[in-house]
Amino acid sequence: MSKNVISINSDQTIHQALELMIKHDIHQLPVIERGSLKGMIQIKKIISKGFDEKTKINSIITKVPTVSAEDDVESAAEMFLKVGLRALPVMDKNKIVGIVSEVDFLNAIDKKIDIDQYVSECVLANTNDTVGKIKTIMFDHNISRVPLMDDKGNIQGIVDILDIAKIYGVPRNDEHHGKKLSWKKRTDIESVLASNALRQTIVMKKGSASGEVINNMKKFEEVVIVNGNCFIITPKDLLEVLVSKPKRGVYVQIIGLKEEDSDMVAKMDQAVEEFVQKMGKMIKNPEFLFIHIEHHQKQGTKIKYSMRARFKADIGFFIAKAWGWNPIEVAQEVMDKLESEVIRERGRIKDKKRR
Repeated sequence: MSKNVISINSDQTIHQALELMIKHDIHQLPVIERGSLKGMIQIKKIISKGFDEKTKINSIITKVPTVSAEDDVESAAEMFLKVGLRALPVMDKNKIVGIVSEVDFLNAIDKKIDIDQYVSECVLANTNDTVGKIKTIMFDHNISRVPLMDDKGNIQGIVDILDIAKIYGVPRNDEHHGKKLSWKKRTDIESVLASNALRQTIVMKKGSASGEVINNMKKFEEVVIVNGNCFIITPKDLLEVLVSKPKRGVYVQIIGLKEEDSDMVAKMDQAVEEFVQKMGKMIKNPEFLFIHIEHHQKQGTKIKYSMRARFKADIGFFIAKAWGWNPIEVAQEVMDKLESEVIRERGRIKDKKRR
């Protein structure tokens, strides 16, 4: 936990908030009003919506849950997974006393875990792609980091949403000497090469020691894993380790349904139960199913959902992702993908035994 709390007053502008976040390399910023916490602002929301230099930050404040210094690691980690944020304020008697980030939880992770079970396939871009294309990739796939490779297929670094924000600080070509430099307009940065926002990341081989991967994650906030294909792992991926306690039978945990109506929750539970029952008949010893749901785009009254599922059984570890406007259809697509992967792996094992 960081006790050095960087915050901003609610009467300040989005421009001022963005400058503060860039200066301190942070993705979220607590907003204080009359000495009390009003919420937080996220750099991702600023970049996705654009901004006017004089616009007050009240228009983009997100109300967030808080954690207490007395909370245990598991409940705090579960809170992070539910809200999908990188950092949350730590409160003591209605006063903000610190900030805890997802990186802080890495110290609680067992370094003997199988890291390869928690990686996700990368969505890659090229160093010759534009910032506009990187932004589209991020918002279409609900991710905040995109590794860049050169024309030879080598990873040259990574671009995240904060790196894109820094492009706004580059002076426009039409500025005159002696005049106060203004931020680039939203349209100005679309054609900037993504390589101008590139920062260093760490690239490791699949099967690397988990302790080494975790230590590198503390420095870079992500690790890119290369083994023919490209994968990525972030601190948020490992939060699942802290909340997934083994239980008898299949342990099922669904994160992100807190705000949904009871009918939708019941349908989701039914879809999950049917999947677990099917897997129980298909394979031996299914262990756990972990589903993480995020709401990341609104269109009128409709919400776009993204879901990520991890399923563990004695024959392997399976990951599937999907997104769409109908949460039940998205859930069914995720389950179908998991089932296809299980069937494929089961067939591979049978073929190997015949040889």
